Amino acid sequence: QTDSKRLISQPEFEPAQVPASNDLTTEGYDTHAVRETLSSPGYLADQDPLKTKKTWEDFLKKIENTLPFMFALLSKGSAKEKGDGEIIVELKNCSSFDKKRLESKSHELKSICKEFLKKLLTINILSPDNQLTQSNNKTKQTKAKQAAFTHPLVVEAQKIFNGEILNY
Repeated sequence: QTDSKRLISQPEFEPAQVPASNDLTTEGYDTHAVRETLSSPGYLADQDPLKTKKTWEDFLKKIENTLPFMFALLSKGSAKEKGDGEIIVELKNCSSFDKKRLESKSHELKSICKEFLKKLLTINILSPDNQLTQSNNKTKQTKAKQAAFTHPLVVEAQKIFNGEILNY
């Protein structure tokens, strides 16, 4: 029991260096040795910690908490870095809501990017040709109406009630 009490009440320290017998600087003081741990696995000794290269992913992590909607939107895009200090982000199939949010936060995003990455940010929204999509939609609607108008049950209902379709 005395050994276990001694271990609990008085931790033992192993000296990192044995002081010389004629060393007067530690006389009269309690000295404790400190063991140094290994460096963290993320740190490389040959890297200068002040000159770490910041990437687009680092930028996204930076805005994740402050601008979560922009983080989610920009994460879906593809970022390309130009040699002249510019980053171009291309976003596909953005809704009008997404576009409005981008327009409202564009200045803030550009200033954060300029400060953090030291580069200009350009956001391009790629969307399919809207005119082609609209004409395809009208064609589909017309075909659907014609199919409904000529459906056998509709034709039979017209005969029974001697009626016509007004909303065509």
